[in-house]
Amino acid sequence: KKLIPLSCVAAAACGLLWAAPACSGDEPWFVPAKDHVPVKAGEHPRLLFRKHDVPALRAKAETPVGKAILARLRKLLGGGEAMPTVFNPNPTVNIGPKGAAKLPVGAFTISHGAGFGLLYVLTGEAKYADLARQCVEKTFSGQPDRDERYAWVRPGTGFRLGTVFQGVALAYDLCYDAWDEAFRRRVVQAVLACDAAAHQHATRKLTLENMARANGYPPGSNHYGAYIGGTGILVLAVQGDGGADDDRLAKVLATVEKNLKVLLTRGFGDHGWFAEGTHPGRVSSNTGVVPLLQSLTVAAGRDYVSARPNASWLTLRWVMEIVPSGGKANLPHRGDYGGDVLYARAPMISHAGEFSQGLGAVPPLLAPAVAWCYSHFVEPGAQEIYDAIMYPHHAVYAFVNWPVDAAGRAREQNPGEVLPRAVEDKIHGYYMFRNGWKDADDILVTALLGRGPRGYKRVKEQAVVVWGLGLRTTFGTPSGQTVRYVTAEDGSAILTAKDGTGAAGTLAVDFGGTSGAPLLLVGAGPAFRAGPEASAGGASAKFTSLAVGGRAVVVLTMQKGAAPAARVQADKLVIGGQTVSFDGDKLVLGRFGPAAGR
Repeated sequence: KKLIPLSCVAAAACGLLWAAPACSGDEPWFVPAKDHVPVKAGEHPRLLFRKHDVPALRAKAETPVGKAILARLRKLLGGGEAMPTVFNPNPTVNIGPKGAAKLPVGAFTISHGAGFGLLYVLTGEAKYADLARQCVEKTFSGQPDRDERYAWVRPGTGFRLGTVFQGVALAYDLCYDAWDEAFRRRVVQAVLACDAAAHQHATRKLTLENMARANGYPPGSNHYGAYIGGTGILVLAVQGDGGADDDRLAKVLATVEKNLKVLLTRGFGDHGWFAEGTHPGRVSSNTGVVPLLQSLTVAAGRDYVSARPNASWLTLRWVMEIVPSGGKANLPHRGDYGGDVLYARAPMISHAGEFSQGLGAVPPLLAPAVAWCYSHFVEPGAQEIYDAIMYPHHAVYAFVNWPVDAAGRAREQNPGEVLPRAVEDKIHGYYMFRNGWKDADDILVTALLGRGPRGYKRVKEQAVVVWGLGLRTTFGTPSGQTVRYVTAEDGSAILTAKDGTGAAGTLAVDFGGTSGAPLLLVGAGPAFRAGPEASAGGASAKFTSLAVGGRAVVVLTMQKGAAPAARVQADKLVIGGQTVSFDGDKLVLGRFGPAAGR
């Protein structure tokens, strides 16, 4: 589709964040949620949907998608008709879960109450609300999650508490109408009194106020989002209810939202990169921030997702980066902990939920593209898990958020029809270039210029990372401030940056095919150098180093079959039918699609 010149907010309001130029920074952080009616005191549910949505959700429960997700939910609950029989016997710890990998699917988690709560809403049967109540009582008593870092009493460390808050909030919200007034007030009082006083590591009590302030952590730390996200969800759940201190809760929520904006500019960038790298960012987003965005829209009527790209790209980034291989969802992780496989560390709660939760935190028009990415790249074939790997609340989010068509089947759309193929995170200098979404032969080029806010951890790998046709290589380490960036509709781009010494580097990415290869990369400047050549299955990555107009350039072509030759002709570089020249200090492609950048 041709890119449309819309303002950031106007494009977002239409669900077309892909069509907007980068925000200037003056746009509002949220817009009024469409058709929002303010929540009344004592009105529930409110976090994921409202009461008027329940009939449609009950109808969804009878669709193929609804039935599949609810079957998965029951499995995660240990059957779904009784309390789980397996509980983690270990005391809480800070680092290194010891019980999670050994416990079977269905063992007690901090979100079992949420899972039973959804069954109550869908069936109206009080027995499910009673099971949810028993789960919340277990949590309040100090029973840890299947991962013993997560508990209401003595959590392993403060940022683990945020997800526990989320589990309690969802159970309370979904079962409010079935629980008696005394137990509802007990939950509210537990929320107001929470300080995890026996917590073994915190230098401060984990009050709501300190949780909202992230207990002093900087926004570039993976802890920050985990503190504030669940706290905001918990406050939204109990505000206005019997026994609540609404003045206090309003101040806590204001702090959460203030720090949400800080996180989306000084932790994450405007298009998803995180200061400490890929997997630390998953901790910050999965354990509270992404689901908080949905609850702010539904409960408070404040839509952060449609106002700026920052919020939605916490999820959309995975669609840009995932390249399937060997039945696994791979993405370049750049040397922080974890690895190149998205779900390699399951059943960790912080490394799951990107899609089930994320589908509720993207513009509705883009949700089918996210669902397409999941079904084709993450769980191809028989889709039975719906991103609910181990935790019941992920099944709850999947059920509510998964888009369905008129026949009740998953509604999907190829991302190439609605997303850009070249994306810039201006804050961190992170770039993603993709030739499309099809299969393991998709070509992805990412570059990190190494600027922007940082956390405690440093990203180890700053190279231009190139994946394509089943091959992997690198293409040097450019850095600094971007001075020019233009893109074409097919994902081709020209990027020029200057480092702290004033040395310029320019990178041309060409997916047009006129070179005779599906990918042509040309780099000029001292930061660009040949990476390891690779070949497999008839595909190859070939490097050529030469000089054009007195400038050293490095050429990479990636192809199946014979590689096109790169040669110098007068003052131009010629590769097949493509030419590359210099205009001042930047590269110019002879054949380049309509530009849509700055």
